[in-house]
Amino acid sequence: LPLLSKGGWAQLNIKPVPQLELGGGYGLDDPEDAFINPVLARLKNVAWEAHVHWRPRPLVFGAEFRRIETTYATPFDLLWVNHVNVAAGFEF
Repeated sequence: LPLLSKGGWAQLNIKPVPQLELGGGYGLDDPEDAFINPVLARLKNVAWEAHVHWRPRPLVFGAEFRRIETTYATPFDLLWVNHVNVAAGFEF
């Protein structure tokens, strides 16, 4: 059966100088509660992130922090995880 849900993702990136990018985003997935099984049901998922990319050519560096949260009907209510990415490389 299909599951009715509302959600989306919004992100903003800015480049104060050509070599630097700063950004962040927020996402939400919220299924209609009436259509899900109430035992161990996932009621809502939320994700947000912040990142920075620095490009002192020919090098590339990046870092991101991301948090993902899931709200359950029972027994835990809210579970979350934090995730950190770092990267380095070459552009050519």
